[in-house]
Amino acid sequence: MDGLSLNLPENQELYLRVIEGREKGTVYPVTKPRITIGRANSDVIINDALSSRIHSSLEVMGSTVLLRDLESTNGTLVNGQRIQTVTLSNGSIFKIGGHSFQLVIIPKGT
Repeated sequence: MDGLSLNLPENQELYLRVIEGREKGTVYPVTKPRITIGRANSDVIINDALSSRIHSSLEVMGSTVLLRDLESTNGTLVNGQRIQTVTLSNGSIFKIGGHSFQLVIIPKGT
């Protein structure tokens, strides 16, 4: 991890908004620096047969947010491309199974 430690930013809040799929409209707060997403045994559980049990992770190192595929069967997609690890920014969209998520970063207290 290039010497960076996992930590949430002090002045921002992070959320994952489901914009497509069975869970559409659900918003998940990112409350710890590393969360997993999948259909079971994950921090964010989605009802999606195309998702692996522990499909991918979101890792926060201050202002840097990494999305990492955890050797899932069907892959994690960004812009229609399978990724291993990618840096996300506010508004970034990624797809797991039939669900699309948008990363939302807002200043604390708004």
